[in-house]
Amino acid sequence: MSGLTLQKAQQILDALIDAQLNAAANEMSSVSVAGRTVTFRSMKELGDEIARWQNIVARLKQAAAGGPRHGASVALFNRHYSRCQ
Repeated sequence: MSGLTLQKAQQILDALIDAQLNAAANEMSSVSVAGRTVTFRSMKELGDEIARWQNIVARLKQAAAGGPRHGASVALFNRHYSRCQ
């Protein structure tokens, strides 16, 4: 995702969702963003790409908010933990 901004990722996600909303079932759909066009052979393929970009947007939003970079957090144990054993 190097160099990818939240604004650009959101633009791509919005274009994918628009394509999904405007496509008939089981129809090929094309999406164009910044002069690049991608054609999806099925609604499933388009849906999978939407899910991928939703994750990218969520990670970029989390990073912009200063949140953790991964879905897990590390427990901070008391310094005196070894004395309790």
